[in-house]
Amino acid sequence: MKSSISSRAIALALTLLATAPQISYAGAPPSPVAAEPSDTIVVAKITIDGKIVEVILGQVRDKIQLLPPQLQKAPFKDIFPLVLESVVTEQIVLAEAKKAGLESDPKYQKMVGECRNGVLQKMFLDRQIDKRATNDELKKAYEEVKKSAPKEDEYNISMITVTDKKKADAIIRDLKKSGISKFAEVADAESLNKIPGGNLGYVRLGELPEAFREKIKNASKATLVPTPIEMSLPDPKDEKKKITTYNVIFVQDKRPAAFPAYEAVKDELKGAIGSKFAKEAIKEFREKTPVELFNMDGSKIEEKKEAEPKAQAAPAA
Repeated sequence: MKSSISSRAIALALTLLATAPQISYAGAPPSPVAAEPSDTIVVAKITIDGKIVEVILGQVRDKIQLLPPQLQKAPFKDIFPLVLESVVTEQIVLAEAKKAGLESDPKYQKMVGECRNGVLQKMFLDRQIDKRATNDELKKAYEEVKKSAPKEDEYNISMITVTDKKKADAIIRDLKKSGISKFAEVADAESLNKIPGGNLGYVRLGELPEAFREKIKNASKATLVPTPIEMSLPDPKDEKKKITTYNVIFVQDKRPAAFPAYEAVKDELKGAIGSKFAKEAIKEFREKTPVELFNMDGSKIEEKKEAEPKAQAAPAA
């Protein structure tokens, strides 16, 4: 069974036109895995007032951990230059702020105290969440989400991408004559995306480009979509230009989509219901801590009593 491919992977596959024939996809030996660079490697030297401030790789890695999750997952070598520039800029601005004497500014001291308190509270509540978000609680939430999740299908799709509509029409005619079993062979020979056999694996409609969805959602197993699907994509050579592609689609299989396994979504569940456990912890500590509240004039705020049942309530004046 082929694994599902994300919409991002599909978009990338669609844009892999035959502009890089030197890349081999079939039978290429795996590239050797390079050793992970040490965090102590110096990646920048900044001269400030005659003194050299060094930036090490570990600082860049730490900075990446503060990025949104989707950026953290990006290849390190791709985002390294941008993050390095950010770390260098921060070091320069930090040095200038210190030279300006802001560390002794009362406003700075107050803000530092507030930040410190905020971090302490967050760490404490995170640990309370960890303590309360047991496997039993998370599995209970998992079953509730699974039960309420909408039912949907997933499709095993193969695709041939060309930039000539007449060629796409001819491929469909030939496949109808020679038999759909030739699809993978034709894909390897003719398709501009270099997916082996043109097969994307099992994907859900939401993971597909919008142009594909209407043509695919009602297709049954072993169905060749009768007309090519037109789609405009950025030109890999010039982002300002567009390339129109024509995609021949073969729906190999259709089945009910499987719900993700518990272990695969465990961390997401914890994040989603974490606020519930944080509120429980706060309520518990409030209830056991004596608190007196006062108005702005110093008078005591009377606690609001719970409303009596209507049957026992005194008649209104």
